[in-house]
Amino acid sequence: MGHLRKRDLEAFLGDRPARASRRRVVRHLISGCAECGSRVLHSNPAEEDSVYDACIDRARRAVRSDESLWREEREKRDRYLALVRSKGWDKLAWKERQALPGGWAGVEVLLAVCFEARYRDPRQMLRLARKARSAAHQLDPALYGGRRLADLKARTLAELGNALRVNEQFDRVRDLLKQARLLLSEQGTGDLLIQARIDDIEGSFWNAQRFLRDAEDLLASACRKYLRIGERHFAGRAFVTRGLNRIIDGQPREAVAYLRQAVALLDAERDPQLIETAQHNLLFALADAGEYREASELLLRSGLRQKFADDPLNLLRLRWVEAKILAGHGRLAEAERALSEVRAAFRIRRLELVATIAGLDLAKVLFQQGKLDQLHRLVRELRVAAEAYQLQDSVSRALGTLEVMCQVQQVTLAMVEAVQRFFQRLQHNPRFNWEPELILLR
Repeated sequence: MGHLRKRDLEAFLGDRPARASRRRVVRHLISGCAECGSRVLHSNPAEEDSVYDACIDRARRAVRSDESLWREEREKRDRYLALVRSKGWDKLAWKERQALPGGWAGVEVLLAVCFEARYRDPRQMLRLARKARSAAHQLDPALYGGRRLADLKARTLAELGNALRVNEQFDRVRDLLKQARLLLSEQGTGDLLIQARIDDIEGSFWNAQRFLRDAEDLLASACRKYLRIGERHFAGRAFVTRGLNRIIDGQPREAVAYLRQAVALLDAERDPQLIETAQHNLLFALADAGEYREASELLLRSGLRQKFADDPLNLLRLRWVEAKILAGHGRLAEAERALSEVRAAFRIRRLELVATIAGLDLAKVLFQQGKLDQLHRLVRELRVAAEAYQLQDSVSRALGTLEVMCQVQQVTLAMVEAVQRFFQRLQHNPRFNWEPELILLR
C-alpha cells in the first residue's frame, strides 16, 4: 500500500483508535516504511493548535462513520448466514433468496456458502463462486475504498479458481489465480491472509495435477503466512493437504507429522467435517507407518465411529484401519476376518480398485500366517476381478507379476507391499505405469 493518510495517523494516535484502522496502520508500519514511522515518532497531537484539533475531530468522526459501515455489513452478513445455515441454501424460498443482502455483505455470504458447499455439492459451489465474482465487480469503490474492493475481487477470483479445481475443470485455474495475485499486489493492500489463501488454493491445484513438489512449496508458504498472522485453523487446513500429499507419495511417516500438526491446529467448531477428515487420514497414516498403539488410541479418542454412524462408507474405512491395527498387534486371525469383510463390502459397492488394495492387506496377513496356497488363490482372484471389471491394464499386469511369484514360490512380503504401494499411487495418478522390476528386485 502507499503512505499512510494523515487521518489514518490521527485516528491511530487518538485516545480510542478504531480496531480496523489500528490494524491497517500497524501492518503498514511493520512493513518497514521509514517515512511513516518517522511521522508517528514525531507526532504529538497535544501540542497542536485548535485548528489542527478540529481536523483531528473531523478525522475521528470519519473513522466512526467508516466503522459504522462495516459493522452494518457484518450484521447483514451474519443475519443472512444464520438463515442459510438453519434451512440450507437449497431450501430457501424464492423470497428468501431475493432477500440476499446487497453490497459487500452479499459477496461475503456467497463466498461463505460457496466454501461450505465444497463437499456436498461441487456444482453449486461453482455457481456461487461465479455469482460472488459478478457481485464483487458491481460494488462501488467510492463507498468501500478502491484498495479494499480490489482485495475482495482478488478473493472472488481465487475462490472461483478453487471451485473450478474442485470440479476438475483445471484449464482456467492458473490464469484466475495469477489474476488474483496481480490484483492483490498492484491494486489491493497485499493482505497477507489473502496471499496465504491463494497459495493454499494453488497448492491444492498442483496437488490435483500430481505435481507434488510444487504443491508442497506453496502449501508450506501458506502455512507460514497463516501462522504469522495467527490463523491457526487455516494453517491446520493447509497441513491436512500436505499430509495427503505425503500419503499419495507413499511417505506415511511424513504424513503422520503433518497430520498431527493439522489436528493440533484445527478448530473443530469452525469446521467439524475437516477435523474428522484429518483424524481419519491420520489413522491410516499411523497404521501404514507402523504406529499401531497411537492409531488405536486415536481411534478410541476421536469418536469417529459415532460421528460416521450415518456414513456407511466411512464406517467401512474405519473397519479397514482397525483391521490394519489388529494385524500390527499380531492378531492375525482377527485381521484376516476383518479384511475379508472389508474387501467384500467394497466389492458390493463396486469400488473394485479399493477392494483390490484391501485385498493386498489381506494378502500380507495370509503371508504372515504362512498360508501361501491361500495367498496364491487370492492374488489370482484379484487379477481375474481386475480384468473382469476392466480396471487399468497396469492393475492386472502388476497382479499377474505377483501371481507368477506366488506360483514359483518366490513371493516375499516386500513384493506384496510394493504392489500395494503402486495401487495406492495409481488411485491418485491413473497415468502411473507398472514395471515388473518394482517387485523383481525385492
